[in-house]
Amino acid sequence: MAKFYLFFLGVALFSLGFGYVLNKRLGNRSSGIADRLYKPLWLWAAVIGLLLCTQQALKYYNFFTGAFDLGVISQAFANTLQGEFFSNTFIGLDKNVSCFAQHTLPIFFLILPIYALLQHPLILVALQSIAVAASIAGMACLTRQISGSTRMASVIAICYSLFPPLYLAGLFDFHGDTLALPFIVALMAASLQSRVRISLAMLILALSCKEYIALTTFAWGVYLYAKHGRTKAGLSIAIISAGWFVAAHILQEIIRPDFIPSMFEDHYAFLFGRNAGRTFIFNKQNAENLVFLLAPTLLVCMAYPWTLLLIALPLTKDLAVGMAIENHRSVPMSPLLWYGVVRALHKIRTDNPMRARWLAHALVIAGLLCSALYSETPWSQRFYRIWRRKYWNPQQRTLLQEALAQISGNGAVSTTMNLHPHLINHRYVYIFPVTGAHPAAEYIVLDKSKLSAKDTAVLDSLASHGHYVVRLDNAEAIVLHKSNGGK
Repeated sequence: MAKFYLFFLGVALFSLGFGYVLNKRLGNRSSGIADRLYKPLWLWAAVIGLLLCTQQALKYYNFFTGAFDLGVISQAFANTLQGEFFSNTFIGLDKNVSCFAQHTLPIFFLILPIYALLQHPLILVALQSIAVAASIAGMACLTRQISGSTRMASVIAICYSLFPPLYLAGLFDFHGDTLALPFIVALMAASLQSRVRISLAMLILALSCKEYIALTTFAWGVYLYAKHGRTKAGLSIAIISAGWFVAAHILQEIIRPDFIPSMFEDHYAFLFGRNAGRTFIFNKQNAENLVFLLAPTLLVCMAYPWTLLLIALPLTKDLAVGMAIENHRSVPMSPLLWYGVVRALHKIRTDNPMRARWLAHALVIAGLLCSALYSETPWSQRFYRIWRRKYWNPQQRTLLQEALAQISGNGAVSTTMNLHPHLINHRYVYIFPVTGAHPAAEYIVLDKSKLSAKDTAVLDSLASHGHYVVRLDNAEAIVLHKSNGGK
């Protein structure tokens, strides 16, 4: 745990230093009291990053992280260090398959040397937390660049950091989408100032986080061209984004084995005459996410209608193709959404400073209320209701750790989703009950709270037929070891 926090501190300091240099290159210079008011925002961003990192560590050590995607990606990194190129068992179900068969994430090549330092899943969590924190600082820099106001930069940065989907995405295991946030913000700042080299570098980094980020950067390129008349910059960003989106899916089809369904056909089912997944849109969580995405937009779109264009294309991916509106999918469009808020406030501030001041206060109050009611920040009601009662159970943690200690060697393991991230150093980790009691599994280790009556019947059958013998059975977990006569 100490090594983990030292690593987080080191990377956080590096990120803040990088952001400070970028701010000096891109931001408007000011002095005096403005700078003194502005500097605490960097501390605020660091505090948000540390909170996310700590909460993710608590979830991990109390077995509330899962295979999607912390376990899957961590196993891919662990297998890469053992000679198998970014492969994991989860995608192929019963064999190791490259994770690039489902998503194209070149950013992993940059993360690999960092992961190799400690070889622990929380390395990925730390990087994701830092990405969220860096995007908060970056949004403050972008706001000051547009408005020239340190006070307005402070308001937007605080509101952006309180945006519930942003904080919840930072707590949602590990996803490449969230890593793209600071690169998208830096791309926006650099392209508005016609910094070609920085823009290109940030665009490449953003696109490398996941292929769907291309929808967000494409929307930004169209906006630059249509609204600001930046023909060269706007069209370049749009063309590169569209080209990468197509190339990434072609690459996935080349790598994808025949027994794995096409992710393109799955995600864009409506193009193939199917309606797969569309029903998942209509649920309480998706409704809340849509409200949080659209509320700031509707609040200011009358003053700056281009806000609607900025989020229309990225949002289409979730609404039109019938995918669930998940936090990590909606978050990459957040910088575009809040850029629209910045532009609208700046326009209102120019015409009516008093109205802009009241609107800014309303945004801060709304942000505090939303984060207190719907986020999982330490000052929210969800934190005390969920974290204290659910994510902090020393007895359960001890019993599950006792179960994991029964597994020796590097043999194949079949396990439940929440134990997957703790077994990533095994070359083959099968998911129970997706693949059932896989015949190649040397061990079966399961969290009893995740088992159905049908799963328990399967375990009883395995033990009664002599395929596996019970090695440990406590109140929280059960461990089975393959018997000598097991098939």
